[in-house]
Amino acid sequence: MKQNILILKNLIYKLYFCPQILHCFTQLFYLISICQTTFVISIMNKKDVII
Repeated sequence: MKQNILILKNLIYKLYFCPQILHCFTQLFYLISICQTTFVISIMNKKDVII
């Protein structure tokens, strides 16, 4: 019985914390990709100006 409770606690912990961690990573990845896109666009614009 004690083992079952431990497994249940572990499951609840995973279900609760994993999505949060995943969400953080997703947000971070999204931000990084936006920054990269902005950077690339600004570089393209500078090249246009030089030409």
